[in-house]
Amino acid sequence: PWPTWMFRLPDGLCLRQELFVPHGTSASVMRWTLLEAAGREVRLTVRLLLSGRDYHALHHENPSFRFASDVAGERVRWRPYHGVPQVSAWHNGRFTPTAVWYRKFHYDQEAERGLDCTEDLACPGIFRFDLHAEPAVCVLTAEGADEIAPADGESTAQFVERLAAGDRSRRLSLVHRLGTRHVHRAAGLVPGDGSVRRCGADPSRLGGDSLRGDGPQSFSRSR
Repeated sequence: PWPTWMFRLPDGLCLRQELFVPHGTSASVMRWTLLEAAGREVRLTVRLLLSGRDYHALHHENPSFRFASDVAGERVRWRPYHGVPQVSAWHNGRFTPTAVWYRKFHYDQEAERGLDCTEDLACPGIFRFDLHAEPAVCVLTAEGADEIAPADGESTAQFVERLAAGDRSRRLSLVHRLGTRHVHRAAGLVPGDGSVRRCGADPSRLGGDSLRGDGPQSFSRSR
């Protein structure tokens, strides 16, 4: 019921990526599930890219960005700048702090409108997940009244499953009330337009990010 991509690499490995925003929250939920691996160990690397700017501004490399990570169990927090809301990530992987700038992201639609269209983003850390053991999950949420977090004693994986179940139920209820065609139209989706992608898609791309080791997301496999 939300954006989902399914990719098959040339060696037969198949992965599903899901992305959704739980209703009424400032959170983004990401989940990667290994569907086919032929018994191999598969690891996913995700590089977080942060800014800290007004909606209408662009972000550029500067010495004031705060790369410091506050790590506590499955939660990592950052405050990119003084006065900017804190960002938290809940995950079920391993986190390694970094301090690296990724430069000159180009935004096509901004360029078409004649606006500034290049931006630099900061990478304060890398998440690594063992996909052969369990699905990889990450919840990004901003400081504020609608910030969410796992319940006491709840793991991040359980937290994501609870969020997914709740949002799936809400979306299906909406479908039943309005009908599938109306819901697709309201969401700006057209069945078959690529909102849901299947195994066999271009293996060099995953949700717009690179699968190679030098990109925001990468795989490593061992036999």
